[in-house]
Amino acid sequence: MSYLLLKEKNQQLYKKYQLTEGKNLLDSLREYKIEMESPCGGNGICGKCKVKIISGDINSITDEERRFLSNEELNDGVRLSCLVFPKGDVEVELIQNQNKSHKILTEGYIPTFEKSPVLSKKVFTTKRPTLERMFSYEDILIEEIECNLKSQSSKENSETSKENSESSKENSLVLSKSKLDNLKFKFDYDILKKLPEIFQADEFTAVYSDEELIGLEQNNTKDKIYAIALDIGTTTVVASLVDINTYEEIDSASEINPQKQYGLDVLSRIHFAKENENGLELLHQAIVECINTLIEKLCVENNIDRKSIYEICVAANTTMIHLLMNISTLSIGKSPYAPVFITSKSVKAKDLGVNISDFGRIYIMPGVSSFIGADIVSGACVCKLQDTDKNILFIDIGTNGEIVLSKKSKLSSCSCAAGPALEGMNISCGMRAQKGAIENIKIDEKVEINVIDNAKPIGLCGSGIIDAISEMVRLKVVGKTGRINKKSSIESNEDLKHLSANIIEIEKKRKFILDMNYPEISITQEDVRQVQLAKGAILSGFYALLKNENMDMNDLDEVVIAGQFGKHLSIDSMAGIGIIPKELKDKVRYIGNSAKAGAIMSILSKDVRKEMEEVANNINYCELSTQEGYDRLFADCLTFK
Repeated sequence: MSYLLLKEKNQQLYKKYQLTEGKNLLDSLREYKIEMESPCGGNGICGKCKVKIISGDINSITDEERRFLSNEELNDGVRLSCLVFPKGDVEVELIQNQNKSHKILTEGYIPTFEKSPVLSKKVFTTKRPTLERMFSYEDILIEEIECNLKSQSSKENSETSKENSESSKENSLVLSKSKLDNLKFKFDYDILKKLPEIFQADEFTAVYSDEELIGLEQNNTKDKIYAIALDIGTTTVVASLVDINTYEEIDSASEINPQKQYGLDVLSRIHFAKENENGLELLHQAIVECINTLIEKLCVENNIDRKSIYEICVAANTTMIHLLMNISTLSIGKSPYAPVFITSKSVKAKDLGVNISDFGRIYIMPGVSSFIGADIVSGACVCKLQDTDKNILFIDIGTNGEIVLSKKSKLSSCSCAAGPALEGMNISCGMRAQKGAIENIKIDEKVEINVIDNAKPIGLCGSGIIDAISEMVRLKVVGKTGRINKKSSIESNEDLKHLSANIIEIEKKRKFILDMNYPEISITQEDVRQVQLAKGAILSGFYALLKNENMDMNDLDEVVIAGQFGKHLSIDSMAGIGIIPKELKDKVRYIGNSAKAGAIMSILSKDVRKEMEEVANNINYCELSTQEGYDRLFADCLTFK
C-alpha cells in the first residue's frame, strides 16, 4: 500500500492520502477533491498541472514534460501531475495558486421591465376538523384555498363588470372560471407529509410558483421569500440573492467553476465525462457543491435562512446545464452535436442535491442549440434584440464566442471556438486574472506593465495577452501572418532596434520577453498562434452571420459585448489584433454579466420568462462549419492587418 504525503507551498504541515495503484498523480489528487489547474483535462497537452516532487519512486521525465517545463523547473523537481505515476510512497508539494483573488464580473446592465414575480405567498387561517365536521386535513385545506380563490375571482369579476359591457362581463366570468380550474391543487407526497405540522398552527402560508402550489409552511412567512439568479459559466459561477417582496438584488457571490480541474473548456469536460467511468458524476458533484457553497455564503452574510429560498433560475451554456442536471453530454461532443434537451425545465432542487427550501425548484432557462445556450438567450433579452429597429451584433466573449445578430429584430446566431487562450490558458505564461497577473501592457521605448494588486508579476491574464500582442502587431514586431520577426530584422529597424534585446530565439523558436526578471514572462510564437486562432474564429463568425443576412460591417448600428472576459478587454487592443474590426470601434457598448441580469429579470417577471421562451424559439442557429466558403473565410480572418 502506497501513500501520498502532500503539503502546500511554503507550508510545513503534511497531509497523508492513500494512493490507488496505476493512477497518475493528478487523478489521485482529484480523488481527494484537491483542486489542480488542468485546462486539457489531464491529457498532458497544456503543461499547467505542475507539482514539485520532493521524494519518492516515480516514472522518468517524459518528452511531453520537457516541452512545457524549463531546465530550472526540472532541476527543482517540478513535474506535470497528469504524467507522474507513483511506484510507491511519494512526497509532493503543491505549487499552484488556487485563484482565491480571481476577478469575477458580477455586475450587469438591467433594462426597465414590469415586475410580476413568478414566486408568491398567501396566508390562510387554519380551520381544523371537528366531530361534527369530520373531514381530512387535505379536504379542509382544499376547501379553504378554493374558497379564497372563488372570493378573489368574484371580486375581480365585480370590478370588471363595472367597467365593461354585459358581453365583456360574460367573457370575464369564463376567464375567471378557467383561472380557478388552473389553480386546482394536486398535493404531492411532500405536501401531504407537511399537513400534520401545518394544522398545529393558527395560520399557514401557501407558496406558489406561477399558479402552482409548491409548498406549505406553518404560520405567516409572507415577509420571507427569496430566489437565486445563477450564472454558471465555463470559467466562473455567479449567484445573486433576490428579494421577491422588494424586487431587489440583495447581494451576489462568485467562485471559479471547480469543474476547471477536469478541463478548461466544454469539449475537454465532455471528453473527461466520456473517458472516465464516474466522470459525469464528478463534474455534476463539483458544480452542485459550488452552488451550495455560494448559497451558504449569501445566507450567512445576509442573515437569511436557506429554507426561505424557493427558486434558483439558471442561465448557462448547454453543456453546463447538462452537467448540472447530471445528464450525459456525449451527444454534444460529436457530430451532429445534438443536446439531450434545450427547452426550459423546472426540477426539484433536492433532486439535484441543492440546498434551498425543501420544496424549492430549479428553473433551467431555455437555449437554442448545443452551442447557443440559455446564457445567450438571457443576454439577447437583456439587450432587447427581439424588439429593435437597429442592426445589432451581440457577442459574449469567453472560452467560446457566442454571437447573435439582430437585423431589425430578426435573430440569427453562431458559436465559434475561441478557446481558452483569450482567458490566459494554453498560453506559456498565461494565468487567470488574479494577484500577480499582468493585465495591461504598453510598449514604447520600453515595456510598461500594470499588475493586479501591484504585486510582483508572475504571468499574463487575458487582457494582458491581448494588449501585448496588439502592441507587437502595431509595432510590426509581429507580421501580418502572425510570425514574430527575426531579431536581425528588428535590429536593422531604427524605430524598433531598442526592442531587439527582447527577442530571443532558441532552436528556431522565437519569443518576445515582457519581463526579464524571474520568472521570465514572455509571448512565444505559439502564444501568438493561439490568440490568432481565437481572433480568426470570432471575426469569421461576424462575417458569416452578416453574409447570411446580405449585410456588411458598415450596416451595423451597434456592437454589444457581454460576459466575464469581454468587460476587461481594451477596445483599442481588440481592434488592434482584429477581434473587433477597426471600423466598429466607436460602436461598441459593454453590458457586463448579461446572463445573470437576464436570470434576475426572469425571476421578477412572468412576462420576461415567457419572452425568453419566444426568443429561444426565434433565434436561428448557423453552424459555421457547414457554410459554403467558411474555411477560406476563417483563413482570411487569421491575418493581422
